[in-house]
This record gives sequence, C-alpha cells and structure tokens, in this order.
Amino acid sequence: MNPITTGQPLVSVVMPFFNAETYIEEAVASVLAQSYSNWELLFVDDGSTDSSTVIARRYVSQDPSRARYLEHDGHRNRGISASRNAGVARALGKYVAFLDADDVWMPHRLRSQIQIMEAQPEAAMIFGLSRYWYSWTGKAEDLQRDFVPDPGVQTETLYAPPELLLKLYPLGQATAPSMSNLLVRRESMKESIWFEEEFRGLYEDQAFLAKVYLQGHIFVSGECWDKYRIHPESCLSVGTETGQYDAVRSRFLKWLERYLDDRGNHDATVRAALQKAFETRSAPQEVTHFDGWLFRVVPPNMARLTSLSGRPGAIRVTIESNESHSSYDIQLNQPRLRVMANHPYRVTFEARADKPRLAYLGVAMAHEPWNGLGLYRSISLGPDWQTFDEEFTATADDENARIHFDLAGDAAAVDLSSVTLRAADGTPAPGSLQFGTLRRVTPISRMWGYDRGLPIDRYYIENYLAHQAPDIRGRVMEIEDSTYSRRFGGSRVTRSDVLHVVEGNPLATIVGDLTDAPQIPDDTFDCIVLTQTLQLIYDLRAVVRTLYRILRPGGVVLTTFPGISQNNDRDWCDNWYWSFTPLSGRRLFEEAFAPENIRIDAFGNVLSAASFLYGISAGELTREELDFNERGYEVTIGLRAQKGML
Repeated sequence: MNPITTGQPLVSVVMPFFNAETYIEEAVASVLAQSYSNWELLFVDDGSTDSSTVIARRYVSQDPSRARYLEHDGHRNRGISASRNAGVARALGKYVAFLDADDVWMPHRLRSQIQIMEAQPEAAMIFGLSRYWYSWTGKAEDLQRDFVPDPGVQTETLYAPPELLLKLYPLGQATAPSMSNLLVRRESMKESIWFEEEFRGLYEDQAFLAKVYLQGHIFVSGECWDKYRIHPESCLSVGTETGQYDAVRSRFLKWLERYLDDRGNHDATVRAALQKAFETRSAPQEVTHFDGWLFRVVPPNMARLTSLSGRPGAIRVTIESNESHSSYDIQLNQPRLRVMANHPYRVTFEARADKPRLAYLGVAMAHEPWNGLGLYRSISLGPDWQTFDEEFTATADDENARIHFDLAGDAAAVDLSSVTLRAADGTPAPGSLQFGTLRRVTPISRMWGYDRGLPIDRYYIENYLAHQAPDIRGRVMEIEDSTYSRRFGGSRVTRSDVLHVVEGNPLATIVGDLTDAPQIPDDTFDCIVLTQTLQLIYDLRAVVRTLYRILRPGGVVLTTFPGISQNNDRDWCDNWYWSFTPLSGRRLFEEAFAPENIRIDAFGNVLSAASFLYGISAGELTREELDFNERGYEVTIGLRAQKGML
C-alpha cells in the first residue's frame, strides 16, 4: 500500500460495514468528494451477506493505492467494535477518522479538522456538530425533520479530562458526538484507547468516548461535519425498538464503574455523576425537529408534533402516552434566540387545548448549565384560542436561549401559533429566527443551510431535475459522481460517465477539463448533467463549446447555476468566478446552441433568496414560500439546451 503523500498528514478513514448495500456507495462518495486529498480508506467487512462486500471490493480494485479491504477470519460477524479495532490496527495515518457506512461526510470535513488538529497539538481528538438526517428519504414529511442538535457545551474550546465525561451524554445532558464526526490521533489510540468488543452495536461508541474523555484533551468545534442518517435499521433504532437499550445502558454503566476501579480513578465528581446515572431512568430521550422546533420526549411518555390544519404556521402536540409526573418530560423548544442581561422582553403566542389544562412557559439556556433566564410560569389553556403576552427581564446574556413549553402531566393535546420573542417595547429581539426579525450582520449558517436541513438551492436543483427527468437517458455524463444521473435517470440511463478535473477520483471514468477536453470524442452523450459548476470556471465560452461538441445530435445538457448566493464556501471560494441572471445564461449558451433550443427556468423570490443568504434551510420555509418565483430574485437558474439534429 502506497498512500498518496502530499506533505499533508495522512488520514486513515475506517469504514466498518455489515449488510450496507443500500447506503455504502453514498458514504464512499462523500470520502471521494473531500477537499482534503491525503487519505486512505479501510473497508472493514463485518461478515456481510449482501452485495456490500462486492461494492467495497470494487472500490478497492479501482484505487488499490488508497483503499484496502479487511475482513475477520472466516468472514465472521464480530460486531462494530471489533471491526473498528481491526481497521485502526492496520491504519497508517497520523490521524484516524471514522465513517459508518450509512452516514455521509460534508466535503470540507477532513480539511477543516486537520487544520484544527495541527493547530491544537495537545488535542487527542476533535469533534463538531452532526446533522440528524431524515430528509434522505425524499418524503415530504421528512423534509422538515432534519436538525443539528445544540452541542450543549461551549464550542471552539479545548477540554481537559474528565470535563466532557461529566458534561456529555450518557453521564451529562449535552449531546454526545457521532462516531462519523470524530478525528483521533492514532498515537493516542495505540496507548490504551481501543473499542470495547463486548459492546457490539449499542454503547460501543460511548465506551470508547469515555476512555478518551478520561485520558485526553479534546477540541470541540461548532462546525457541522457529517450527516447522521436516521433510519429504522440503525443499531440505535433496532435496539430501542426491541427493548435492548435499557439493558445495554445498564451494562455500560457497570463496565464504566469497573474501568474506573481498574485504573484507580476515584475522582469524586466522576463517581457522583456515575451514581446519578445509575439512579436515573435509562431509556433514551426522543428528540425530533419539526419546522424550526425541537421536541423532547422522555419515555415512557409518547407524543408527536404535526402541522395544524387550517391554521398556517400553527403546530399541534398530540400526547399519546402520559406517564410522567415531570412537566418538562414533554418539552417543546424554540432555540437559537439571543437575549441580553437586564433587558426587558415579552413572549407572545396563541394557544389552546382540547380540554382545560395547565402548561408551563419558560425562557432558558439551550446548553449547559441549562439555567432559566427570568421567565417560568404556568399558563391555563382551554378549548378556545387565547392570546398570551408574558413579560420578563433577562437574567443573563445568552447567544442561544430558547422558549420552551413544558407539557407533560396532562394528556390533553395542545395547539400553539405565532410564538415570538420581542423586546418589551415591541421591537424584535436580537437573534430571534422569526422572519422579519433577522437583524444581524452575519449569517445564521455559513454552510448553505446544510447544518439545518436541505439547502434552498438544492431544493430548487432537485425539483428542476425531477421535472427534466425524461431528458436523463441513454449515455449520460455528470461531474464528480453520478448521484443525480442515477436518482433521476434510473433505468433510462444505459451508460453513466463521471468527469473529474484531476486524477484521484475512483468514480471518474473521464479525467479532463471542460474548457479543453480533446480526449472526449464528438457526439458522445445523450445527456450531460452539469449542476452548480459553471460559476467555478473562468472560461465559460470554452465550456459551452465543449458541451455542444460532445453532445450527440438531439442530446440535451441540463445545467443549473447560481443567481443570488453565498460565495464564501471554504471549499470553493478561491475558484468562484461568477453569479448569473437568466439573461446572461441564455446569451452564453446562444453562442453555441440555437436560441429556439434553449429554455430557461428560474427559481426564487425575495424570501427564499434572503433565507438562502442567511443559511436558513428549505425545511424552514413552506412549499408555497419556496415555489413562488419572482423575476429579479433568482436563487437558482436551470437551463436546458438541446443540440440540433443533423
């Protein structure tokens, strides 16, 4: 094995997999798309019986210098901990990154983490935020569910042991990191930090993390680096559904107690936190995201959120099982608000309940130490809608405050509408995410909204390609990977080619530059899918000439390009040359294609454009808001150009 050397430290990517044929190709594609190139990929097969073994071996055969296939003796299934250990034992890199075969990395993941680790030589490990990814299904009901949990601890901070053991789940309340988000120094793992093989699918991550928390310094970033796929076949979903979770958690706590004893660790704060964990309920909280709300339900309670028919913007909390005596065990949160100490504010909203009941309203921190910020009171609800106007004075500065409604203790459903936080004089409170109150000079997200859900431009791009799907047929070429060709072309595609501008992408069937590609014969493709690429190429006229030349007569190029857009993306900002209007796109393609064979579709309006600049996701707007188009406010422009018949 001769991994690529670039002067940058090598990263060993360990990908364990077991019967992952549905997802593994997308996971691998996210590694290939990394803007950091000096990595090796170790596939660790945990005894798969589906086609994922063949898929992994195919990638290795395509790029044996950077990919290796490992398996246990006799192709046995030994569990994810043993598989990760096998990968780490064969790793060559200075750093080890983990990627579960059903998750996906953001393109800047490795480059950003390496920069931080090289600047933080004390850090044994780094992690950031994960996007809990429901929208991968494409179902309308899942598009509003993606969310990035608040970390619950201060970010951009280096923590000494054992701080994070006390702060993060399962001993603390803050969010534990995803395994697909971690980057670890390999020398740290060589000493004594390995995965505990008695944990085969649940709590294997927590046992490993507990060791790191106790022994190494850890840097916590506020960047979002992976998409954590939520699906019913995941270890957590299966374990919770089958009732295994409680038993495994109990086994983990007993293991941790033995581990502390064996290491002679008698830290009083650690022991107290462990004892508290033994005493508290063991079932995991269910936290869901819906239309900007975070909804927390502690078992055995059961509740769900839905839109309220006939009242736009309103939501309904249906309580299906109410066995808790703590009102905050069913809690609806509106996070990411900003308040200033000693300033007066008011929370206004409308609410009702199916029958008379009490609920509790508060404003508090959305992070440790979870303190209240000056408002917590009961409200009486009945069958008729009421308007509430509750004033309070903030007790502290907070950049991530939340309005919360505590609803356990009564089974009556609750409806809420028009919840806002304002200064006492009626002006918008700084930092509130209610539209019309976005008075800030920095965006909410610099990541296009990926850390909050599906980006608005991707919503437009995917809708456009779905509408043009009949054109995606025959021999099709796409850039970097064939995701959209496969997704929208399906069985109509007889051959799929992938173009990449430089060597090193195993998915690429053609290496070349669209401004000068003599190696691609004339009249080759029935369709070319070219999304969000033109803005990164300076010589646009040369690209259009190449596209025309390599299309077959009657062939179609489907391209999208940005109108109103962020252009500070860390991966592309150094190569972002252009933004477009529908007119400039048409004139550009008319230099090669007949005007009557060009059709422009433009998408966006003032709300979606402003939201896209802020980094708000598509799931935070309604379909009606997204699908209204107005000239002059184009976020995404789609262009179909067809080569004339001979």
